[in-house]
Amino acid sequence: MYQSDLKDDEWLKIKNDFNPSDKRGRKSKHDKKAIVDAILYVVKSGCQWRMMPKDFPRGFMTISAAGIKQGYGNAP
Repeated sequence: MYQSDLKDDEWLKIKNDFNPSDKRGRKSKHDKKAIVDAILYVVKSGCQWRMMPKDFPRGFMTISAAGIKQGYGNAP
């Protein structure tokens, strides 16, 4: 656990914002709280994505010259 991680009560307040409105499609590969915690870690610490600790989920995002993209093909 890192200082930047959301506390359980904070996560409960926002977790429904990450539920898809359309139930079609495949199930999420990564835990949504872990993804939010990883984003908060990078934003608060200022570290580079590739220098994140190994316990964060890998492969859910890639960095390119165009910015952050989801790690599925070349979709913007």
